Amino acid sequence: MSDKWWLPFILLVILASIFTMTEAKSQTIELTNFQDRWAILVGVGAYPESSGISPLVHPSDDVHKLKDVLITRGAFESSNTETLTDEQATRKGLEGAFQKLRSSIKANDLLLFYFSGRGARVSELYADDEQDGLNECLLLYDSTRKSEGNFFRDAELGQLLNSLKAKRTVIIIDACYTAINRNAKAITTSDDDAASNNQRDGIKNDYIPNGAVILEACAPDAETFDGVFTSSLVDTLRDDKAHGADGIITIQETWEYLQTVLPNQRTQLDRIGVLSSISLIQPLIKITSQPSGAEIFVDNIQLLDESRQPAITPVSIILSVGEHNIKWQKWGYRINLLSREIDAPGKQEPVPLKLEPASIRGKLVYENSNKPIVDANVLLDPIEYETKTNNQGEFVFNDWEQYKIKTNEKYRVQVRDEKNRVPFREVSIEPGKDFYEDKIVDTISLRNLAPERRMVSLRNIGIMIAILIVVSAAAVWFLIIRPKRIREY
Repeated sequence: MSDKWWLPFILLVILASIFTMTEAKSQTIELTNFQDRWAILVGVGAYPESSGISPLVHPSDDVHKLKDVLITRGAFESSNTETLTDEQATRKGLEGAFQKLRSSIKANDLLLFYFSGRGARVSELYADDEQDGLNECLLLYDSTRKSEGNFFRDAELGQLLNSLKAKRTVIIIDACYTAINRNAKAITTSDDDAASNNQRDGIKNDYIPNGAVILEACAPDAETFDGVFTSSLVDTLRDDKAHGADGIITIQETWEYLQTVLPNQRTQLDRIGVLSSISLIQPLIKITSQPSGAEIFVDNIQLLDESRQPAITPVSIILSVGEHNIKWQKWGYRINLLSREIDAPGKQEPVPLKLEPASIRGKLVYENSNKPIVDANVLLDPIEYETKTNNQGEFVFNDWEQYKIKTNEKYRVQVRDEKNRVPFREVSIEPGKDFYEDKIVDTISLRNLAPERRMVSLRNIGIMIAILIVVSAAAVWFLIIRPKRIREY
């Protein structure tokens, strides 16, 4: 056997380390790839007596407690959070809440839909949209036992969610669909009684949008009770110790912790085409720049958008608790670095930055004396950007907001002196891909034309004087001397 039998094992260890590092980096970038978040929070407990549905005590409080923790620790904006409780939470009210958000939600946003109230199961509304042949239903304020057709079905919820543009949706349901115990948050129906436990499923069907994570208070064949699940959920979202010290609580971590505090309910988590690393609680920070369009690096990792292209300012990102190094980078501007300390989840103070432009600069001097050429016109062609030299003969081009300079294009610095002191000169320059620092044009030395023009002027004056003398002499000869001699003869 070769004495280097251990080399393949070393290679495997190295490859595994590289793979692990790559995975960690990828996950970090995913967590920071984020825009706005929105919420529709629904709680129904005060069912009308005429509905035949027994009232609940806690749903309205559940909504307000969850809204508070989402705003204070999840960085949800209050204006982006719709709440419907009791008599507000009708079918019309719920459809109106979705309609209100329809024009505001963008593709990169996150939508949270939450319901606390009673649930039920009835025969499916559309054929083959459920494995168990049953629709899970949420009982809104205007639901009645006498007319199960007006129950709000999961298929209808899916259609409303699909009407929005959000690619990421979190659905949290504090209800159950089976009422073995009379205190359970469900009502029993004949359709549910006919189904066996292994047939039942939760809020998931062909109409729930791709990219949804569904967290339900209990397993399809289990029960939850008033004031239990949401209370534990809010405590979980407030408890940093349950999820480590990074200040980020993901749906996956939330589900895992709830399983330990509510073991009998077997809290349900389903993912539809999306990872459950989506977070509800996190430090959220908005990074802007003037001008906009700067690429952002956090701790040497570049932020990417949904299409895996560099994300540019303005952008809202999630950062873990601790100190972070933030870098702005925009072509044609200087690179900026900033250290930022994050000490708790929630909305952080925004980080605005005025970008300082990199410049194309140079100097004009006279050829023999090296004296600066002052107040000369200098043009950056072909963008027709014109400036003048200062008292030191220096010129600077750096107004890239008005004059759009492009990567990988060649430009020409042209000297055009209207006072005709120096000859026309043109110098080529290519900023290149690394135009984050000043580009210095070599000092341009030009011949001083002014003395030459003075010599020409003196020579012309001498010639004119000579001509004048000749003409004057001729005039004297013909007008004075010649006539006099003629008379003498």
